[in-house]
Amino acid sequence: MHCGVVESDQVTGELQLGDCVDLRNARLNDADLRNAEMSDVDFRGALLFRADLRGADLTDANLTDAGFRGAKLTGAKLNGAARTGARGLPPAG
Repeated sequence: MHCGVVESDQVTGELQLGDCVDLRNARLNDADLRNAEMSDVDFRGALLFRADLRGADLTDANLTDAGFRGAKLTGAKLNGAARTGARGLPPAG
């Protein structure tokens, strides 16, 4: 299921994705995604510049070619996330 373009003004508070697990090429700049449960979500090519992802669970998410410049990632869970070409993420490890 592809969710189409999601704009940051459509995302507030804690994100509940439900069945929407495909956020390819979504624009989530400046979105408040603190503590969001987003494991296994497809973020390929998405833009999350300056997004607040503190405490978010991105375990096993596909972050390939996504942009995270200026994002707040303290406490974010990135275990197993695909990161090829992702920009603005801390080093894996």
